[in-house]
Amino acid sequence: IHVVTAVLAYGLFYVASLTSIAYAFVARRLKQRATKGLVRKLPSLENLDRTLFLLISIGYPVFAITVLQGMYWAWYEQQLLSPQWWLDPKIFMSVLMLFFYGFTFHGRSMSKLRGPKLAYALFLFGVLLGCYLILKSTGFLPDLLMAPVQ
Repeated sequence: IHVVTAVLAYGLFYVASLTSIAYAFVARRLKQRATKGLVRKLPSLENLDRTLFLLISIGYPVFAITVLQGMYWAWYEQQLLSPQWWLDPKIFMSVLMLFFYGFTFHGRSMSKLRGPKLAYALFLFGVLLGCYLILKSTGFLPDLLMAPVQ
């Protein structure tokens, strides 16, 4: 269940990141008064803003459940993981993203983050995830979770 909820949450956040790029593109083209071509085919700024909020309002609780499931799993199966499981970069990035999305979700709920502020904040998720994947694939971030069991 932990893996399924993680994939669902990351998928929702990835789509939110793409939606934020679309929002920034449409907003920029409207400021330049260039409303032909692709801008006409994309949804309005209001619809994109609502979609962003819908994605984070579903994704944030699912991701919070994912992190809690993972922490419970790590505590319950202590013999499978190294004693320093909480030092793994994946755990650090997950908790960092949980706080980040908590901030964006509650900021949008209170109408403090709307429109371009929300779009640029969600764009950062794509950057954060991209950095993590690049660092992980290059071996720069070690995998502390899979220490040999003694």
